[in-house]
Amino acid sequence: MKGFNVDFLGGNLKVKVPTLDEELLKVSLNNGEIFDFTHFSLAMNKILKSAIYVASNVDKSKFKKIHEHRHWHFDSIIGEENQLGNDFYEKNNWDRGHLARRADLMWGSEDDVENAQYDSCCWANISLQHHEFNTGIWSKLEGWIIENPDILSKKISIFTGPINGGGSMEYCGVKKVLGCGIFIPTAFWKVIFYINKSNNLKCISFIMSQEEYLKRGKNEGLKFLKPYEVSLKEISRLTNLKFEDNLYDVDVFNNNDNTIESKDQEVHLIEGEDDLILY
Repeated sequence: MKGFNVDFLGGNLKVKVPTLDEELLKVSLNNGEIFDFTHFSLAMNKILKSAIYVASNVDKSKFKKIHEHRHWHFDSIIGEENQLGNDFYEKNNWDRGHLARRADLMWGSEDDVENAQYDSCCWANISLQHHEFNTGIWSKLEGWIIENPDILSKKISIFTGPINGGGSMEYCGVKKVLGCGIFIPTAFWKVIFYINKSNNLKCISFIMSQEEYLKRGKNEGLKFLKPYEVSLKEISRLTNLKFEDNLYDVDVFNNNDNTIESKDQEVHLIEGEDDLILY
């Protein structure tokens, strides 16, 4: 299936892609054009040459295993000039960090899986993630949620992207002169929509910082390389992305008084699967 499906979770439960605010539209490619790939879609930042967000659908009941191969490539429709290539990932500690994870996209027909594997390695879906970040707990969150007994179906819809905060560091490649205008993200965000065992749409949101590796200070009060569950409103504040109004109403973190220690608490540390607030 080509592109993110807003009806993926079934019934009348639509999960639409977010809209960009006025400032974000100015730096977006083609006025926020959405580019479709196998099981995911994305919008690009024409200045930073990376995705603003990636939206993907995952159906674990249709997962297939195939021989893994990674064919890194530029998407011809987006244009090579609008994407960061391998020069930014060679001879350094910055991984080719998938935004829509390759493993999450391996579902559907054999053709779908082959196409998804190829599409997942498009440079538009890749971001500068430190090796320790890319190989740590951040990549486990989707699996924890989709395997949780409180999740009714094996389907989830995921939104993710970079955060370019005040501590961002310009990077133009190893031994390259600065001035390219490309900045390494200080953090990443992720929002996952799912159907709970009561057959209700819910969402859970996370942020995780890699600012320590940029050597320009830390996010005060946040433990290093640990994900935090936050509200969907906080994601919008950090990214200038606006979700449909009804989707804020299904935010577990913002609407459950029993599982959050304080009404004013802004973040919830995730050390392991048992720390997730899912209902």
